[in-house]
Amino acid sequence: MLYKIKIQLKETISDLDKLMSTNTEMSQKLSEDKGDNVLIYLTQLNKKELIALSVCTVDFDFQYDFEEVLKQFLNKCDLAYDSYEISKQSLKDFSRSLRMLQQANGRSKSTKVLADSDEISIWLPNFQRGTFDLRDEIITDKTTTPKAMTLRSAFNQELKLIETGSNLSIIGHPVHYIVEARNLGDGKDLSRCLVYHLHKNHRLVQNHLVEINLTNRRGRFIDDFNADTFNLLDVAKKLAQGGAVMIPLNEENFERMGQSEFEEILDQMAEDILMTRHHTLYIFCVSDVEGKAFTRLKEKMTSVSFVNIKESALSYEEALNQMRKNLSESHLDPALASELLEEGKQLYTPSEINQSFALWIDEYLRTKAFPQYAHIKPFELAVIEEVQGKAYSELHELIGLDNVKTLVDDFLAAHQAQRFYDQKGMKTPVITKHMVFTGAPGTAKTTVARLLGKIMKDNDLLSVGGFFEVTRADLIERYVGWTAKNVKKIFALAKGSILFIDEAYSLMDGRDHSFGDEAIATIVSEMENARDDIMVIFAGYPKEMEEFVSRNPGLRSRI
Repeated sequence: MLYKIKIQLKETISDLDKLMSTNTEMSQKLSEDKGDNVLIYLTQLNKKELIALSVCTVDFDFQYDFEEVLKQFLNKCDLAYDSYEISKQSLKDFSRSLRMLQQANGRSKSTKVLADSDEISIWLPNFQRGTFDLRDEIITDKTTTPKAMTLRSAFNQELKLIETGSNLSIIGHPVHYIVEARNLGDGKDLSRCLVYHLHKNHRLVQNHLVEINLTNRRGRFIDDFNADTFNLLDVAKKLAQGGAVMIPLNEENFERMGQSEFEEILDQMAEDILMTRHHTLYIFCVSDVEGKAFTRLKEKMTSVSFVNIKESALSYEEALNQMRKNLSESHLDPALASELLEEGKQLYTPSEINQSFALWIDEYLRTKAFPQYAHIKPFELAVIEEVQGKAYSELHELIGLDNVKTLVDDFLAAHQAQRFYDQKGMKTPVITKHMVFTGAPGTAKTTVARLLGKIMKDNDLLSVGGFFEVTRADLIERYVGWTAKNVKKIFALAKGSILFIDEAYSLMDGRDHSFGDEAIATIVSEMENARDDIMVIFAGYPKEMEEFVSRNPGLRSRI
């Protein structure tokens, strides 16, 4: 931890040279005695006010009383003092103190500089350079309630558990946190609230929050970002130990990585977290808890328990207040809020509120703020009309299945829109092709799947458009290791086509580490490796398929 100490002296210093010499000697001796775990440096003297900067690890704070060490240090420096005030410093504040120390030398006659700032700088780990951007702050009682109403309900539930406390001293963290919010700012705000209340209720040693941004201000990974240069362990041990680390995970950035690089980075992150999870609290801010990046982390951290704090639906009055807030933040009249919400609904999701506001603001800008553009109509892609092929007509000629037909239309529209954006050089999140069909026998699951393969081929979304139907008997082999090879062979045969796995839930054997689990794990891996030119459809009864999808953490996020 980093500290700034203000000391009120009883009398002015008569021999300044002696104090400066003693300061250097005692600082070095203290560091040697405490195994490089603590350093105190007297830095500035202004009349009877003495300023000191200090660095000490949380391991040291666990074992020793820092104030007792400070008193001993001042006595060894032969300083008579009336009082002292200790304040925690963020890395930014501590760096600023060092810069001010460098600038103060020789500039003010009343202020005497007692230490060479370079000597203290070597104790300040340079976390700013490297492959991520680091910010930290000391959380005070300024932010104790989440600003976003959509997060308050879940936060209040967790707050009750935090306030229950424990009779034991802090020995580790029973849980870590996932904050699931569409707005990253809301996630960061909630992280501050968590740190404040956890520290207040003696669940954190330090009210210190370290934010690690894996990307630069443009949202891109730094050029040399890789598993060798990424050093979460150093931050967790030297700066955040006893406090919290908050990591925003942007799925779009990870989508740009190659598969092997993606896995290597997240595996390294998981390894560092597992090594430091007892003395450092981790808070992940994600937009989708089932996203590719966080799913990979969960697969590697099965021993770590997470509390998921996510946005909840709002009542009409709560949604109205949220809409008023959106309008106020955009410097618009909050009284317009009622016009932006669809009336008659009992609950409103965050996405519905945000989408309604976004659509309204588009119209407002075009017709009110800049009326000269009122004649310009919103851009629309005529995708459905461009759907080609006999199979598409056959599907729509089937009696019933209205929901299925609408789903196929939406599916084709989304993929054709993505292709349009890609042609324009606009990067968009990859849309998965894989699906689950649920229903009793005779509900046309196989028929629709066959037609879908042809539709995908007709619209250049699959290269072959064939149909391969398999069951458990086709996938499972009798010896260890054979199942994985067999599944890979089937995926190779089905490349460019539909792979239809009927009664997929039968792959669950009722026990872990079985041939069925081996098949499921290999299927998940192959779905990702060949996602551009294969479509896997799992079929079966609704209840059993829900259990099947939940069996492997990586399966749900790929469907």
